[in-house]
Amino acid sequence: MSENKRPVFTGLILIVIGLLFFLNNFGYLSGDIWRFWPLILIIWGIKKLVY
Repeated sequence: MSENKRPVFTGLILIVIGLLFFLNNFGYLSGDIWRFWPLILIIWGIKKLVY
């Protein structure tokens, strides 16, 4: 990925995560999968370390 597009991609990921939390707060999303949301941060951190 180009160096210029990395901040845009990171920003879009953060917006999507924020939107998911927003929808969850209003009850549009439900289920047990939200117990595992910290895994997103862990996977993202591992990816940053490896690449």
